[in-house]
Amino acid sequence: MKSVLTLAVLVVAISRGFCDIPNVYEFCNALMSGERTSCDRATCQGRPGKRGAEGPRGLRGPKGEIGPIGSTEEFEVKIRQLSDAIKVISSTMLSTKIFNLCAMGMKSRAIPDSAISVSSEWIPEYHGRHGRLDETTNASYGVWHSRSNNGEWFQVDFGVPKSVSGVITQGRPTCCNQWVKTYKVLIGNSTDQLQPITENVRDKIFTGNTRDGKEKVTNIFPAPVTGRYIRIYPQTWNRHAVMRLEFIRGECFHLY
Repeated sequence: MKSVLTLAVLVVAISRGFCDIPNVYEFCNALMSGERTSCDRATCQGRPGKRGAEGPRGLRGPKGEIGPIGSTEEFEVKIRQLSDAIKVISSTMLSTKIFNLCAMGMKSRAIPDSAISVSSEWIPEYHGRHGRLDETTNASYGVWHSRSNNGEWFQVDFGVPKSVSGVITQGRPTCCNQWVKTYKVLIGNSTDQLQPITENVRDKIFTGNTRDGKEKVTNIFPAPVTGRYIRIYPQTWNRHAVMRLEFIRGECFHLY
């Protein structure tokens, strides 16, 4: 039997001339059927073998042309531009970290809706709970909007006396060019004992927003103040008294 198999292999190999040696499947096929195929590489080539070793690397390509030689002044300009870009990026990252550390909870909602009260609202969608920094218009009109402009106020109850060193304000986020231009801040441990923040023995008037609803204006108090309740009284405004706010922790006084 072994000699028969050997003979069959020789017959198939000879009949295929210089074609590849048949694999087991092709050999058995030929042996059982007696079929002979022409020496066509497409029909008699076996399965591909393993990939060979990687050949030698080709020659190195030609060197590129030398670019124009810059001047010392141009180099210095590029250095300044790079330095300015690094400063902007560093400042932005630092500002974000400081804000996340120092914000008291209006934007993050650590201050709950129940802690916010206002003198009035235009309609419920303009309630004080929407007067949070960066509030959007998904579930409301995204801002506190008072009913009138006479003696209106925005108040937060921190629950316990806390140190506060400043306020960040924004105007209305979408239409109408509405924002508060100046305001007063009062603070105390009860709503009937609120005291204004003063400077040079006078109630301090803080400068608020000046141009649009996206602008954020930070005002730092002359010194940190402590109280459970803080109240904002708009003094002047553009078209109507509307606000979005955040309060800054007293511990962050020296970071701004």
